[in-house]
Amino acid sequence: MEDFAFSPDGRVVFGGNFGFFQGSADDGPLWRFYAGLASLPGTVQLATEAHSGVEGTTLSITATRTGGSLGAMSVGYASVAGTATTADFTGASGTLSWTDGDSSVKTISVPISADALSDNGETFTMNLGEALVGTALLGSAQQSTVTIYSAFGAWQAANFTSVELSNSAISGDSADPDGDGRDNLTEFALGLAPRVPDAAGSPAAGIANISGTNYLTLTFRRRVPTLDLTYTVQNNDLLGTSWTSTASIVGAPVSNGDGTETVTFRDDTPVSGTSQRYMRLQIQRAP
Repeated sequence: MEDFAFSPDGRVVFGGNFGFFQGSADDGPLWRFYAGLASLPGTVQLATEAHSGVEGTTLSITATRTGGSLGAMSVGYASVAGTATTADFTGASGTLSWTDGDSSVKTISVPISADALSDNGETFTMNLGEALVGTALLGSAQQSTVTIYSAFGAWQAANFTSVELSNSAISGDSADPDGDGRDNLTEFALGLAPRVPDAAGSPAAGIANISGTNYLTLTFRRRVPTLDLTYTVQNNDLLGTSWTSTASIVGAPVSNGDGTETVTFRDDTPVSGTSQRYMRLQIQRAP
């Protein structure tokens, strides 16, 4: 006998190479099939062969057991650096285990680093090894390639085609493909769509009355978490002069349920009949 394995239908496959078998010459391997298990052990593999990881977040890579769950099953896994190194992600290795009758999804968590450099397009792989315990078969998706993006890079990839991504006049930070007066970086920062012209969604000025005194306010949406963005509310009393950042947040942020929250900042100087006050929102991306 040269080898044996379980087939997906629950039968056992034997392979042999004999010069003679039952008195007859046999020049090639002999395969024998016979009824094996009462039910199926299933197939274990990664849920998908490609993942996207965003800097500053934790990526979840899932493995599945489908087509049966007979018997306990364990399989090893390990990440392998590529153009993305361990400076870009935290290496992960270990064992995924299923008990008899268990066909639940198992998760591998991989923290993606938020470093000083944009890692758009760098990759590493996550591999499943041979079965350590049990008889479940390994499916075809034993390796997944993970591509790392900055948060803005992932947003670009989700909203523009590969051709458009190579054209900064369409997909670049300062481009405005929908012509609504907000560039892509602003659309991203405010949780808006770059393809839909929308007058709503811009920061809104207001007045807050505190103990009979009026203060200028600025209300806007921002991403949660901010990841590769910084939001700075600035104020002054004369356009053309330097801006300060002395405004303070009012109340608690309000979740919008879409990965953004709405916040309001209040100027620190009262509005009077003889003075003028200005507020603006500065959005920057790093790197």
